[in-house]
Amino acid sequence: MKAEQEYVPHRGDIVQARAGGRTDVWVVISNDIRNSELDSFLAARVLGAGGSSPSRVATGGNDPLTGFVSADHILTLYRDQVHEVVGTLASSTAAALSRALRVAMP
Repeated sequence: MKAEQEYVPHRGDIVQARAGGRTDVWVVISNDIRNSELDSFLAARVLGAGGSSPSRVATGGNDPLTGFVSADHILTLYRDQVHEVVGTLASSTAAALSRALRVAMP
């Protein structure tokens, strides 16, 4: 993203970000209050394939991408690591991700 446009993450945003030497797709999972106050946010990785697991959520037809969100693959990203905002999860997928996060981190 361009420096003059400061990205403020919102829960459910799908972003492309560089972390650990590679660029991957992530979903913002931290809450909007935290995201607005800090330069970092928590994100869950989006995988191309995932199989069935209670901690993974398949994206649906209303989502802007195809894949699986892994609620057990979470890291801290910083705003300046975000290259692109791909879109936002559909509300039904976001609700399923909330349930998967409760499974992954009871």
